[in-house]
Amino acid sequence: LIFVVSIYSELAGKILGWATLVFLCGFAVDLLGRLCGFFVRSEEMEYDSTTETVVPESESEEEYGPDLAPVVAPTSSASVVVPEVYSGEYSNKPRLEDAREQVQNIVEWYDTSPERVLIELEDLRAQYAPNPLVMHSLCVLYHRAGQKDESAAIAREALFVCLERETTRLAADILALHLDRVHEFSLDRDTLLGLAESLKKHHELEKTDAIYRVILEQEPGDPRAIKELLRVAESCLHRNVDLERARQIYTFLLETSDQSPLIKFMRDGLDEVERRLAA
Repeated sequence: LIFVVSIYSELAGKILGWATLVFLCGFAVDLLGRLCGFFVRSEEMEYDSTTETVVPESESEEEYGPDLAPVVAPTSSASVVVPEVYSGEYSNKPRLEDAREQVQNIVEWYDTSPERVLIELEDLRAQYAPNPLVMHSLCVLYHRAGQKDESAAIAREALFVCLERETTRLAADILALHLDRVHEFSLDRDTLLGLAESLKKHHELEKTDAIYRVILEQEPGDPRAIKELLRVAESCLHRNVDLERARQIYTFLLETSDQSPLIKFMRDGLDEVERRLAA
């Protein structure tokens, strides 16, 4: 009996030893896999961060980054697919260093001498490779000065440059100035949606509304444009309390997208607007 028990004890010990070994091997493989995955993800993150834009690494995010803040506010005194850009003509031109500082130093004189500002910005445009801040400022200031044809002439190239550099905020501002000529810019649906989203993120609801309407005029019934325009209307209704704009949007959607499965939301939204306006 003692002999049998000792045999089974020895066998149990061996089984326990093998089980422990298998567990440790599995744990080691899992740990190695996790470490490898960590390093792979780290490399992917590093790759993504360095290839997020087409700008050389020496460029700073402040100067060329997504949703770059404009130097000139796109107001008048009187919103990811990249189209082809005009690059050949500028291939031998140097890149403008410290673009933000240089443009700011020029445009601060606009109220005193608008002609001088436009000339100096045009000089930067002529001497250096296309720069989003320079071209955005030219578009806005020509438009502000009432020279809308000159602004539109620059806008086509400026849009391409801004989109290539992923400065969607600047591109959206430029497009918003020339929505009446959007057909001249050869922008596809996805690009227009991206620009509208950029404007909405910065609470430019009037311009966002206008771009979504352009999409629906080009592609009636586009489900994403309808959905996003409904969100703009809801924001006007509940957050910004711009009841008149909300009514215009709901009315536009009911007139142009009456076959949409979201029509109930359009009707309910318009009823809510009318109720509030009547109160």
